Amino acid sequence: MENDLILPKVSVSKPRRVNVKFIAAGLVIVAAMVFLAISSFQSNSMYYLTVPELKAQAQADGAAFYDKMVRVSGPLHKESIDWSAKTLTLKFHINEGNEMFPVVFVGPIPDTMENGETVVVEGKYTPAGVFNASNILVKCPSKYEPEKSG
Repeated sequence: MENDLILPKVSVSKPRRVNVKFIAAGLVIVAAMVFLAISSFQSNSMYYLTVPELKAQAQADGAAFYDKMVRVSGPLHKESIDWSAKTLTLKFHINEGNEMFPVVFVGPIPDTMENGETVVVEGKYTPAGVFNASNILVKCPSKYEPEKSG
């Protein structure tokens, strides 16, 4: 009984093995989220083109260009605005230099169309040279002045 010392029991725990399935599932989920974020950003990103850039690109790409959604920005030719409330068809021109670029939009006319200086249209350019817009953004003058009475 020389060794009657009582030592407390120390439990040695085994290191926990992390389940490989959980790590793999987590990596798959993260990879899917990254893929979705990148692909949605790329599908929604469109550059603005000027009228000459659009025509040059259409000429260079040929028939494949007419299936692409593009955005075109340019000054609004106010005298060319033709609105049909019956068919909800808006026709106007973007005046780029000496060229008139025809645009057709079916939908409600933007409230600020009459006051607009520049328009950004999103849609498809047709082989006939007409731009079928699916969206219109009207940029108004940067400085509003009240009308003078009298």
